[in-house]
Amino acid sequence: MKIVTFNLHYGGHTKTGNHWQRIISEFAPDLVLVQESFHPSVYIPESENKKFEGSIVWQSLPSKWGSAILAPQHKIEDVSVPTAFEGWVAGGLIPDFSIGGVARPVMVFSVHAPSPGPYEKKVNDILDFIQKDTQDCDLLIGGDFNITTAVRHPSEELNNTKTELSILRRLKSDFGLINAWQAINPNQNLPQTLRWTGNMNAPYHCDGIFIPVSWFRYLESCEVHTEGWSDMSDHNPIVATFNAQHRGGAASRTPREPLIKPDRRV
Repeated sequence: MKIVTFNLHYGGHTKTGNHWQRIISEFAPDLVLVQESFHPSVYIPESENKKFEGSIVWQSLPSKWGSAILAPQHKIEDVSVPTAFEGWVAGGLIPDFSIGGVARPVMVFSVHAPSPGPYEKKVNDILDFIQKDTQDCDLLIGGDFNITTAVRHPSEELNNTKTELSILRRLKSDFGLINAWQAINPNQNLPQTLRWTGNMNAPYHCDGIFIPVSWFRYLESCEVHTEGWSDMSDHNPIVATFNAQHRGGAASRTPREPLIKPDRRV
């Protein structure tokens, strides 16, 4: 099972070989969380659109791109989003999402922290909404948060703010969610997920996939893909791969995330 998150950058392009077509052909994903996207049907060949009927949720800004969820193998029910987040957050409920051989409902959110900032406050506001709306089901949140989505080591070039660290604590304590990349790649410097035009070499890491702690036993890998993607967007896609049938790989371990230390931002 694969979960992908990717910011297309102002809608990307819609010609053959576009972002959506490449995501589907290269990763064969079971769940796609996309930001700055037009409706997925705009990118997918008309001959293939029918098979995705009922599997797409999309929220758009007026006459613009928005956030989307695609669950190719499932039917997904739209989750209403507050007006302040329309086009920035897409929410969906999959009644029978199976992992580990057990089908459970899962609520999924494709998040793009609204511009302009302050981003940390807006991420907390989005989490307030999600917390009120969460049902008795698993929860998965992914996307472009416009803040650092994992804990940095003190030696890294960039540092976390105190509010970023408090948001990461909140995701774990209030929602039971962990950053998939950091959980499976502990004690490593965060790779670049955004090439910000102000400094394209700085390792900004503002994208992420937050999974339930209980899913970690099935998580085999989580990778930031760079090769061939830099010409398509200023973001890199993140792909989390799970072995949903047996408890291999990470099954005998518990997630090891860096200790959250005081702010040392420069």
